[in-house]
Amino acid sequence: MSNFTSSSSTRVLNQARISAGVEVRTAPFTGEDLAFFTALPEPGAIIHGSVLRVRLRLTGATIVPYTSARITPDKGHVHLYVDGKVVSMVYGLDQTIRATPGPHLLQAEFVATDHFPFNPRVISTVTFTVR
Repeated sequence: MSNFTSSSSTRVLNQARISAGVEVRTAPFTGEDLAFFTALPEPGAIIHGSVLRVRLRLTGATIVPYTSARITPDKGHVHLYVDGKVVSMVYGLDQTIRATPGPHLLQAEFVATDHFPFNPRVISTVTFTVR
């Protein structure tokens, strides 16, 4: 069962870092063989138009299409954030989202089946610019 913890640890993946020290409900994460990263857009990409295709890669864990309080470190969902705001909660690794012109920070977080973050958090971050 998950519990509330004040975590200052963050799993850093693909130049990622999420603010620490905030009280969040977390599940222990022990997925040493997990690899999670953003394949599209590439870091620093220039996007023309307002639709951004996001493609993620995940090994060592599975995206599941259900919500559950039975937490395991190898099953979960993906939450997408643009500039710190949730824009999508997906049950897959491909997604299209809208973005306004200018520079942006995209964060993809692999979260537990109850939609709360793992501890440490599993996040991939990439910057891109929409023109």
